[in-house]
Amino acid sequence: MRRISYLGIVLAVALGMTVEAVAFEWDNPARWVPDLAVGLAFLIGGIVALSRSPRAGSGVLLVATGLAWFAGGLAGAASNLHRGPLFHLFLTYPTARPRTRLDSFAMAGGYIAALIPSLWRDDRTVSLITALLAVVVWYGHQRSVGRLRRERDVALQATVGYVMAVLLGVLARGSMGATGAFVALYAYELALVATTISVVVRLQDPTDVRVADLVVELGETGSGFLRDRLATALGDPSLQVGLWSSESKAYLGDDGRALTMPTQGSGRALTVIPREGAEFAALVHDATIVTDPALVDAVAAASQLSASNLTLRSQVEIQLAELAASRRRLLLATDDERRRLGSRLRRGPEQRLADLAQRLDEFGEPASLETVRQLLRKARHDLTELGRGLHPRELTEAGLAVALGSLADQAPVATTVDVSVGRLPAEIEVTAYFVCAEALANVFKYASARLVKIEIAFENEQVVVVISDDGVGGADPTGGSGIQGLTDRVAAFGGRLTVSSPPNIGTSITAEIPFKR
Repeated sequence: MRRISYLGIVLAVALGMTVEAVAFEWDNPARWVPDLAVGLAFLIGGIVALSRSPRAGSGVLLVATGLAWFAGGLAGAASNLHRGPLFHLFLTYPTARPRTRLDSFAMAGGYIAALIPSLWRDDRTVSLITALLAVVVWYGHQRSVGRLRRERDVALQATVGYVMAVLLGVLARGSMGATGAFVALYAYELALVATTISVVVRLQDPTDVRVADLVVELGETGSGFLRDRLATALGDPSLQVGLWSSESKAYLGDDGRALTMPTQGSGRALTVIPREGAEFAALVHDATIVTDPALVDAVAAASQLSASNLTLRSQVEIQLAELAASRRRLLLATDDERRRLGSRLRRGPEQRLADLAQRLDEFGEPASLETVRQLLRKARHDLTELGRGLHPRELTEAGLAVALGSLADQAPVATTVDVSVGRLPAEIEVTAYFVCAEALANVFKYASARLVKIEIAFENEQVVVVISDDGVGGADPTGGSGIQGLTDRVAAFGGRLTVSSPPNIGTSITAEIPFKR
């Protein structure tokens, strides 16, 4: 490859000298030396680019631009032909393939304009064409991310330099006459040489860059599917990736089938990627894309990182599932304990106090006995409320609608209840009840509301609980242990709790609890 490059450079110099001998007088070096420098910059730059990155495509465009430049020296009508492949380079660097439909249209327009000499004799038209070129390249740059954005950086900078040289030339011709025309020509030629050097120096093989970026991305995020990402990185949509199965003694793809091994003459190749000296993965790909050992190492690193990330992700998902199950068991155990404690209070202390009150009634109406009765009534009320807070009797015996109705009857604020879900599993009814109870407690303490609405319905395989009031609003959705406790309780069942509280409008608390009938 190096010998071919050297031969190409020699031929380029010979071609350039021949063209300059025909086009200019040797005693006028101020004309032919800059012209020769531009043409050789394109040709030699293209040869270097082809030797460094034969798949990039930019080398071919640079060579084509150089040949078109020298053609312009031989025939005045061809003096603008070089602009076609040059615009192509700016729009598609470094692949030579347009990435969008806009790039394709702009590229075709550039070639058409290069074939019409009259367009380039009018400075206003020249300014318009170059400005449109800059806009298209800038637009493509702005819509790009990651590796593509870095490639577009090079193209945008080269385009800006080219456009500035053209516009400065237009200004020079307009203000300096004939002298300005020479200044404009030299500025244009200098910009072309600088552009060529810039794009060649910063050129990298796009496949190597894609795979290197893929390794970094998989290492940082571990996202995506390995086959799809490698296929994009290597430019081979037919790429197959298989992981070694010790049971099947074969490399299996995503569908569980063994990879089809390439045959001689099929144009396909097999790259085996070991891990710790054992079979790990294999790629079946176009035979022309993975030939560099360094590239194979990069693909191997990407594959190994992806497998490691998949393993770690699976472990994390298992641990999260176990944590969620543990939280749910804890909540269920807590609810059961509350239910048992409430039942014991009703059967024990509360019943004994009721019996004591009945016996005291038999002693008549002395003032001291009346005081005792009042104290006993308060004690019974306190125990009843305690039992209700632990696990309301109505909830167990009659369901959510009745329990919430009882809760609303005791509320100091007008409260309406609309429950349209019927009986639900006990743990969901308890969760919905305590969401409503905590929300009502907050309304009574802070909202200064006149009306509260409780609505419970079944929507999209979810029990949706909404508590809304017409109070002062402005509540902090993240503040308070009560709201946080409700959030955790709802989250333990895979649901979510949201709080909306615009100032002076009211507060709405919504709990969504997954449930399939």
